[in-house]
Amino acid sequence: MLSQPGLSRMHRWMIAGFVIVCVGMVLGMIMVRVWDEASRAVAALPPEGSAPAARPSAGGPVQASPAEPAEQPPAPPAAGAVSTEIRVLQPNYTVAPGDSLGIIARKHGTSVDALASINNLENRNSLSVGQKLIIP
Repeated sequence: MLSQPGLSRMHRWMIAGFVIVCVGMVLGMIMVRVWDEASRAVAALPPEGSAPAARPSAGGPVQASPAEPAEQPPAPPAAGAVSTEIRVLQPNYTVAPGDSLGIIARKHGTSVDALASINNLENRNSLSVGQKLIIP
């Protein structure tokens, strides 16, 4: 009867090493996925010191709890923060006889360039009496 050669000791160690490397790679991929999800969750957190945002539930719309006011006033800007204000500008000056952009600019403490720009004036020398202008 012929004897079948088995795996040598070196082959068994190579297979064991291969299995260990594969398991390590799978665990590494799982750790990368967990790390990615955790970093996304941290990025979604509200800034420190602010109230957490209400999250919608699977059952329907979000409702404020009775202990919390429905609308909170805006928090004051932090040191070094940039704040912006949006205003709708409407004409607030009517050109009178004898007015020029220079005269109007001096009266209101602004520049001719600012007046011409905000009012989209192509010809700065052409104002008509009764024309409505925005004063910045």
